[in-house]
Amino acid sequence: MKALEHYNLHQRLHTDVLQEKYGKIDVQVLCDDDNKREVLLIDKNLVARTYALTLKRHDWKQDDEMQLINEAIKDGEGIGSAFKKRGFDIQKNVLDVYLIKLPE
Repeated sequence: MKALEHYNLHQRLHTDVLQEKYGKIDVQVLCDDDNKREVLLIDKNLVARTYALTLKRHDWKQDDEMQLINEAIKDGEGIGSAFKKRGFDIQKNVLDVYLIKLPE
């Protein structure tokens, strides 16, 4: 199924897949509070390629390392790369994929 090509991410980050296909990807943080983070991954043509929603555990603020990672993401570092760069293993669990057909 072609729609799922970006979700076979064993040992790869979603941002890496997007960059291979679309070039440089920027992170735009829409919302970041104690409970959730909403992010758009945008290509060089300002096309939003991914919307990401992160639900935070209630105890994340008690962990200094998590606070540093959160700040890196707020500063525009990709979510996966922020964790991976700091020694975390990344495992993605895709819950669902929605394809939207836009009119011309």
